[in-house]
Amino acid sequence: MEAHPVKHRQTRLFTNGSPDGRYIATVHTFATLAPKSHKSPPLDGIAVDVSSMQYENALQSMTITEYNRTRVQTGTSTAYPFGYNIFRDHYSRLLRDEHWDVGAMKLEAGIRVTNNVVYTWATTFGERQNLKVISHDSFIYAKNKLRQQLDEAMQELREQVDIAIVSFDPGAKLYGVVQKKAGVGHLVMMGMLETRLYQDNSRAGLWRSSFQAPT
Repeated sequence: MEAHPVKHRQTRLFTNGSPDGRYIATVHTFATLAPKSHKSPPLDGIAVDVSSMQYENALQSMTITEYNRTRVQTGTSTAYPFGYNIFRDHYSRLLRDEHWDVGAMKLEAGIRVTNNVVYTWATTFGERQNLKVISHDSFIYAKNKLRQQLDEAMQELREQVDIAIVSFDPGAKLYGVVQKKAGVGHLVMMGMLETRLYQDNSRAGLWRSSFQAPT
């Protein structure tokens, strides 16, 4: 969740080479945990705010209701699904009118490789319920196999990224690397993530529309 904190300390942070300090943020981000899977879930949840001391607040466990009543300004809270902002910010940094963001492209390549490997590994189990009946030794073996497959895939990706970075046009080369990693596993995994983050479908298609080939 994001909200305006009750306390506004005028503490400033100065960095080397910068004469102007930065004031503490007026908008604060914190996480909330509210179980929904039980038939009769609790009416309240827990607010998790590990950075609350920035606003002269003590670190302690609080219900969401209590936190909203005592630590943020009433009516300023905005809730997002977990991971929403990270997901949104990453794809907003990808290709925009051929202005390359090398860091975002390397991250996107890693996401795609991971999705493809994990999807292929997961489909070997068949249905979800099969995981519930698998033996401990079999699960450990499967987990180690997944780790080995990820290690090999990431090593291969690192070599490709290194070659792209030292090329004449690293942005274009990285774009080519990323595009080659768009497999079925990536499409399926991202589709499931998008469904979870945008259950109302109001922002569906964000990750697809944010990274298209230049025309």
